[in-house]
Amino acid sequence: MNKEKIAVLVDTCCDVPQTFVEQYHMYVIPLKVVYKDAEYLDGVDITPEQVYQGLEREVPKTSLPSGERITEIFDQIRADGFQKVIAITLSSGLSGTNNMIHLIADQLEDMESIGGGFHAIQAARYIEDGLSFDEIKAKLMRGIDQCKVFFVVKTLEYLQKGGRIGLVASLFGNALNLKP
Repeated sequence: MNKEKIAVLVDTCCDVPQTFVEQYHMYVIPLKVVYKDAEYLDGVDITPEQVYQGLEREVPKTSLPSGERITEIFDQIRADGFQKVIAITLSSGLSGTNNMIHLIADQLEDMESIGGGFHAIQAARYIEDGLSFDEIKAKLMRGIDQCKVFFVVKTLEYLQKGGRIGLVASLFGNALNLKP
């Protein structure tokens, strides 16, 4: 364990490879994958491959983890001897997970936490290098400000089915072969 007893907590949207999760002893909060007739925990009850294979039948929605689940993980972190947490989650603009983690962490008197972006592996390396909690927090916040993520979707179909864009935008975008 590192000298300041800092744990790294990520959600499954960070998609940290299992080898890094194990190498750096990260804690992982699974988001929910919700279908009309079933609900699964991402990476626990259902794999990304299974979700992709089922996209033709149904596009699932996602949901943030329950407060109970987050509290259980914080309890485990504390039981494992950690006193500080660097929480790295999906953007707060896309999910309520980050906010939920902060709300629960703020209620824990003997824990400190920060939220960030997709910097879990770097945070673990900073811990391994012996940086202090404040140094890690400052470096991650600077990194977040400098980080930009870009992606292109092949089709707008799943954005429309998932409720991210409307039917008309999807139809026009696909007709014009737009790749936002």
